[in-house]
Amino acid sequence: MLPRGLSVAVSITASLALAAASGSLPGQHLLAQDTISEAPSESSDAPAAIVDTIIIDNRDIFDEAQAKSNFLFRLANALHINTRPYVIRREVLFKQGEPLDSLRLAETARNLRARRLFTQVTIDTVRQDDRLAAVIRTRDGWTTTPRISLSFASDGTTTAVLGVTDRNLLGTGNYGRAWWVKGVDRSGFVLQTALRRLGGSPMTLGGGVFLLSDGTAGNWATGVPYRAYPDRNALMYDGEAADRRILQFRATNIALDTTAYQRRAFTNRLNGGIAPISNPKEYLRVGGTAEVRNEIYILRQDTALAIPDTITATIGGYVGYSRADFNLVRYVNGFGQEDVNLSRSLHLSVKVTPEAFGWESFGVGPRLDLSAGTRLGAGYARGWVVANALFNSAGLDSGRVVFGATVAARPGPESRHVTVLSVRGGMQDNPPPGGEFDLGFNVLPRGFPPHAFVGTRSLSGTLEHRWYAWDGILRVINVGLAAFLDYGGAWYSGQPSRYGGNIGMGLRIGSGLSAGIGRTARIDVAYLFGDGVTGRTGSRWSFSLGPSFVF
Repeated sequence: MLPRGLSVAVSITASLALAAASGSLPGQHLLAQDTISEAPSESSDAPAAIVDTIIIDNRDIFDEAQAKSNFLFRLANALHINTRPYVIRREVLFKQGEPLDSLRLAETARNLRARRLFTQVTIDTVRQDDRLAAVIRTRDGWTTTPRISLSFASDGTTTAVLGVTDRNLLGTGNYGRAWWVKGVDRSGFVLQTALRRLGGSPMTLGGGVFLLSDGTAGNWATGVPYRAYPDRNALMYDGEAADRRILQFRATNIALDTTAYQRRAFTNRLNGGIAPISNPKEYLRVGGTAEVRNEIYILRQDTALAIPDTITATIGGYVGYSRADFNLVRYVNGFGQEDVNLSRSLHLSVKVTPEAFGWESFGVGPRLDLSAGTRLGAGYARGWVVANALFNSAGLDSGRVVFGATVAARPGPESRHVTVLSVRGGMQDNPPPGGEFDLGFNVLPRGFPPHAFVGTRSLSGTLEHRWYAWDGILRVINVGLAAFLDYGGAWYSGQPSRYGGNIGMGLRIGSGLSAGIGRTARIDVAYLFGDGVTGRTGSRWSFSLGPSFVF
């Protein structure tokens, strides 16, 4: 049954990351407003400057003056292992002896920020004795994050996480996570790792193991992916193995019905492609994919029955185009910098399912991915659509269309205020069990309990104003304020639509020394209204604390 009375959802995330406002790195910033939407001027007949040398200047978490003033800062620097210079150098998209290209400098800076290892990234050019040096300056962030979280609802539902994540193991830029989790529907251990450049090669290697109370699962991936617009080719192999319970929910105003399945799967995929057009401004990529899948969903009460394995295979191809446009902003999804992707991108793919590959009839599965954005003064607007389907001799076998749009309004590029309007929705036909839309708890609308809105049709939106008011309180904590309105719902085809909403206020707490976005916590108090609270008793107030939503 759904929780009744006062709905309470609390998720407490404790981070060892020390927060303090750190000073700007010295130097004349070439990339103060990072964008590669326009190419350098070619009107001048003067030859392009040649990069004679590349200098890597990576700083510790706290500078020398800060460390001298505070024992905890000195201790943090002593415990922290700085990012190795080779980790930074491997992300550089230009070479010594090549002409200076501001587009490659801009994308190099973006790649480094995307690693979520640094709180600051700048690339400057310096001339000395008619020689040109490109100076890459970075400041490390605190990337070792203990995770201690607790969530509970008024019906007794309790969730928790205890573990540690490190995005920069021993300064190598590699990723590791070890968590014990107690979720709404299951508990267990999660172990994950990702080695970005195996042995100094372009190859990546990663995977995860999920040892859960209702089954086990694992995934893996290796190969050479596309990492930047100028990349000319990619080849990746990935897979998954699972033998675990999957829950399918059907929610109404007064009840939550659950159907349990056992999912058994062993999947292997190979994807490869080349880029006939590959430069910092745009790419055109074409390629192919092949997949072998052994997957079945069994009602839990039928797992003792003899059920034959079902092995199927698909082959397909794709073409993708993107025109690069990125906007470097701060005080939008956190206290730090982020690169907002406003690129115009279109990707088309198609897969075929021949009968000879284990399918009941020949099928065709098209897919469309479309995204675009634009600047609105100091803010921006962007949207995306993903649509895919499988057609066979019987017509539409399954399909899905999902979309989203976000508008962020800011008074100015240095403003600490941002107002965000974000909407998303979609519809599905014949999704796999557990693949339905599932809203509530830590999925907007935020004030509702888990699985409050479930179905194959969904529409939701949020309006939130954030004021990132104070940096470095006691040189430790960054604090902001927020006011928000959420409204949305999900339902099955044939059901009446169900919506619910909440309106409230909250705090935003983060760290100026945490690398990357998504490291801001929220403490929210909200009042619930709409269909989702029909039949409830007691208070409609909700209290929640957890990671801030990223739009």
